[in-house]
Amino acid sequence: MKSLGNIEGELLHRHFNDDTFEEFKLINQIQNLVVITYHPLNSLINLMAFLKKNFMNKSQNITLIFGLSNIPKAEATSDYDVTTKLKCEKAFDNFLIYLANLNLAKHQNLKIYLHTRCHIKALCADDMLYLGTQNVADTSNSFMENSRNYSYAPQIFNNHELILRIKKSAIVTITKIGEQLLKDEFSNLLIYSNGKVNPKLNFNDIISSYDKQIILEELKTIKTEIIQLKALSNEIIYSSSILEKVEIETQQGNYALELIIQIYEGSSLDYIESVIEDLLRTTTGECNFQFCEQISFRQIVDKLNLLSSLDTEVHVCCEFMDEISSNIDDVLECIEEPQIDNLSEEVKEDITEQIKKIIEDSNAYNFKAFFDHHRDTLENYLLLSPGESSNEYYVDDDEEEKNCTLSIIPIHEMTTNKKLDVLTNELNYLAKEILSVIYNSLEPQADEIINRVKNEIENIADNLDKYLDEHIVIPDRFERFDFDEV
Repeated sequence: MKSLGNIEGELLHRHFNDDTFEEFKLINQIQNLVVITYHPLNSLINLMAFLKKNFMNKSQNITLIFGLSNIPKAEATSDYDVTTKLKCEKAFDNFLIYLANLNLAKHQNLKIYLHTRCHIKALCADDMLYLGTQNVADTSNSFMENSRNYSYAPQIFNNHELILRIKKSAIVTITKIGEQLLKDEFSNLLIYSNGKVNPKLNFNDIISSYDKQIILEELKTIKTEIIQLKALSNEIIYSSSILEKVEIETQQGNYALELIIQIYEGSSLDYIESVIEDLLRTTTGECNFQFCEQISFRQIVDKLNLLSSLDTEVHVCCEFMDEISSNIDDVLECIEEPQIDNLSEEVKEDITEQIKKIIEDSNAYNFKAFFDHHRDTLENYLLLSPGESSNEYYVDDDEEEKNCTLSIIPIHEMTTNKKLDVLTNELNYLAKEILSVIYNSLEPQADEIINRVKNEIENIADNLDKYLDEHIVIPDRFERFDFDEV
């Protein structure tokens, strides 16, 4: 959201029989009047009558912005939609006739806008502004106004409403609000200015611009997402940083060494692939050989799936989205984690040889060989661990009696799990060495995937930019009416 500044005001609550705008009705003369409200398209005449009676007759400089509700779709698909559209069109035509016949000449600077995207309610008279949930309409004084309304049965609007009463910055605030509404060129239509009703305006302008805005806003949303996608894809690098997570937990050493022995005994990489993946899960918690976990392709997939869902209105009106969807499918197809299966047989054989050599160098091809290889580490542990030793005496070369800590538990009496707990660091290092061979071998494949994804996303962005450049302009049927020419 965009900040329009800080304001100070008094918070008011209205309910049932309060006249929300009584304070404004008591004013005798208003230099500058601004009304922004939200109203059904088919009852604009009632709204205009209420404003003229209570506020407009007190001012020369007036800006009215009517946010429209109940706008029918451009393409009516059911009998109900057709009937609704016809009723709204008739009501709109009657409103234009009403404006033309209304004595508005005395208002030297009167502008009336219809807005298809405005839900704001505000009433500003010079240095006083009411801003809140209350529509500026006869519903603001339900008992008095609607009881006299002969166009439909009397209704009592007794909703709770909140109003922020602003005095210090009224003009600045309402000006900022108006600027935001009027810069939305596809959503606002100037229907009255310089004492004249827009002769070119018709009902289809409203509903057509409404649909056009939906298309363009969704395309802008897509463009924003694609810009983020491009930035995200540029950050993706193949990284083995996940190997920093390798850690064998207590009581897991036995299983980890069993996996390493199975890897050594395997005849080929295809045979031991599942065992290697199991070692990855055991030591890192990950299920496959993925990119850096901080910058995952999963984020790109999520964004692409979001883009694919933005087609409710766009696909109906814009064939271009078919091409975008096709581009998105291309990206999704090439997004995959590097796979051992995709490696050549020659590379697989080389990987197998490297891994087996690492295991041989660590004597990790069976439990006994691994323990013998790290005998010094186990002995040091027993010498330095109080729980596994006792105090005994020996005589040095000077025949003086010395106190020394000696092991009372031989290494061969230590349990396997105990030995592996002691050798956790050695096991972690060994597992990391084995998994590093896999990661390094998958790097060329990963680089190829990254480049393909970047190229496809770039294509989507280029195509969308080209399309927006061609279609972001207002078509002839939405050409703004220059009142000065009449």
